[in-house]
Amino acid sequence: MEMEKIKDMTEAWYGKDLNKQPFFVQKDDDLLTTTTGAWASKYGPLAWAQVNAAANLFGRLPKISARQTGFKATTAFPSSSAAYGRAQGAAIPATVKPTYANLSFGAGAESYAAFSTSLKQLALAKEGFDDVLSPDALRTDMMDSFNKDLNLQINIQNGTLASAGNTMESIDRVCASYDEVTNSEENDGSTAYTASDLDPYGTSNNRDAAASWLDAYVSHGSKSVRAFSLSLIRTVKRQIEAYGGRPNLLYTGTDTMQQIDGFIEPKIRYAPADVNSSFTAADGKPSPGVSAEMEVAKLFGMEILTDADVVTDTGGVGRIYLLDTSPINGIPKLGITVHTPIQHLVSPSPIAGNALTQEEGYYFHGELYCFRFRHQGKVRDIST
Repeated sequence: MEMEKIKDMTEAWYGKDLNKQPFFVQKDDDLLTTTTGAWASKYGPLAWAQVNAAANLFGRLPKISARQTGFKATTAFPSSSAAYGRAQGAAIPATVKPTYANLSFGAGAESYAAFSTSLKQLALAKEGFDDVLSPDALRTDMMDSFNKDLNLQINIQNGTLASAGNTMESIDRVCASYDEVTNSEENDGSTAYTASDLDPYGTSNNRDAAASWLDAYVSHGSKSVRAFSLSLIRTVKRQIEAYGGRPNLLYTGTDTMQQIDGFIEPKIRYAPADVNSSFTAADGKPSPGVSAEMEVAKLFGMEILTDADVVTDTGGVGRIYLLDTSPINGIPKLGITVHTPIQHLVSPSPIAGNALTQEEGYYFHGELYCFRFRHQGKVRDIST
């Protein structure tokens, strides 16, 4: 089944009937501990719907159903100059071929948040005794925590390896380069990178001097923070476009966005007739002008997304990512590949957990992927 939208993926995993419920919540549904998996069809789709509607990077990135665990990349053509011209009657030249490499994402990362409720607590909540925290409240809180964690995983700073915490790959490592390895430090401003720290998806994809095709364009401060200017963003955007990229998303922190606003607002011009106010003889009140407040929705043609989880440099503000999520042959260049959307799992009985509790959990299996690194970019080391 070809899945082009989140709705298609949701219906394939959870069924079409659930879409009739707002956010897939069933009203007045008795909570019965004897009903095996009764909550799986309720809270799984709810969590999946909410995480995809969240105003953060995980919610914004396109999702595709897992079709493969990697891509084949053309890393170089046989010649970088005009080499195929031939004189009339010339001999057939020797055969040539491009240089290829395999980009492996691996089998993706699994995430699981486990929680439990005692059978006594379940009974008290069902009978309505006192002010009892209901299982529904616990499930909702854990759902919010789980969804938040998925976004945190893809926002880990690039010096922390994804394999160390069995987490998804981070946008900070996807938007990295060999130059960043050799001429920058981790976001604490003191820890040096080791040779393999910025290899995307593990050491099977070495980001070194010979693998420039894995490099995003990174503007850094050479181990020190520097003042922000709009030219930093323009430069990264221009370098991405030189390789055929068209960044459509500018992703950064709220503190960095304040600096961007500070540069843009002085450039706004208003006609005197718009901003001048005058008193009327009728009521002595000033006539209205126009609001001088500006809300920036796009910058240089890129949609702006701010997120509190963006990587921040010590002594500076959040990093800026210029991302190209446009599709090639129907597949976005950057997104989340989903093996299993969020599932709400319930243990069938207390015996299975060897405790007088109802064991539950949220499960997700997927990975942040990218197959056009040169179409992505980053600005880091921006002072406050």
